[in-house]
Amino acid sequence: PPFLVLIFQPPPPFSNPRPPIPPSLPPPPRAMIITVRVVRSFEYRNIRPVVLRGVDDTISVGELKTLVRDEISKSPALLPIASFATQLDTLSIFHIPGRNKPNTLTLGLEAGEEVPLDDDIALKDAGIVNETELSYFRWEDFEAFKASPVNKW
Repeated sequence: PPFLVLIFQPPPPFSNPRPPIPPSLPPPPRAMIITVRVVRSFEYRNIRPVVLRGVDDTISVGELKTLVRDEISKSPALLPIASFATQLDTLSIFHIPGRNKPNTLTLGLEAGEEVPLDDDIALKDAGIVNETELSYFRWEDFEAFKASPVNKW
């Protein structure tokens, strides 16, 4: 009987159709997903998340605050906090991916956890990476809650 003979042919060598990026060019900006936790009340733990997609890592913290305010004004789900959003003045890192999350629901009260971000620095220089959670709140409310941390609900 005739035998079927299979001949193995190796695949052609891989060729990259795109030329390599010259090392003199800066890396392209990364589009990140950032969750901003808008804290309306520390005592009642009233928090609304605002998810921003496609955020450039080269924008400043002040520009990010403007993006959050614009998103709050556009979204019907965030309408209850739209009038309150103009009073928010402080942005702070709540959680960076790959690190431990704080046990508190609003903001960490330990020293160094409430460090506000400067409005003039870029997000990548502030240590903000993809899927970072930020807290956006009024500094006066945080100081009052830190003086007497009582949860009313």
